[in-house]
Amino acid sequence: MKKRRNGWKWITIKRRMSIYKRDNCECIICGASRYDYGVTLTLDHVNSDLVNGKRNNKTENLITMCKSCNSTKQELTMKEFLTRYHPNKVCSILKKVEQQLMAPLVGP
Repeated sequence: MKKRRNGWKWITIKRRMSIYKRDNCECIICGASRYDYGVTLTLDHVNSDLVNGKRNNKTENLITMCKSCNSTKQELTMKEFLTRYHPNKVCSILKKVEQQLMAPLVGP
């Protein structure tokens, strides 16, 4: 059985909100916004590889995704996920991910 992260406790609320703001409070995949009814935003690891048994929780490895997209992605790499579920958008979304990760964080 996989060990699950403990909800929001693995990252501070201030840092989480700064990443959401950097990403315009939208899912990087489908564009769903936190202002849309029923949308819950989450953070996803772009590179989910474990190093010494731990994930890279650095800001430059985290992007905003809605709960629906993140649940579908599960443990797939970003490229595997996009190829399987969004084959016509692979290049455009990967470019958007790269741009978002290079953008500076916005304060809370």
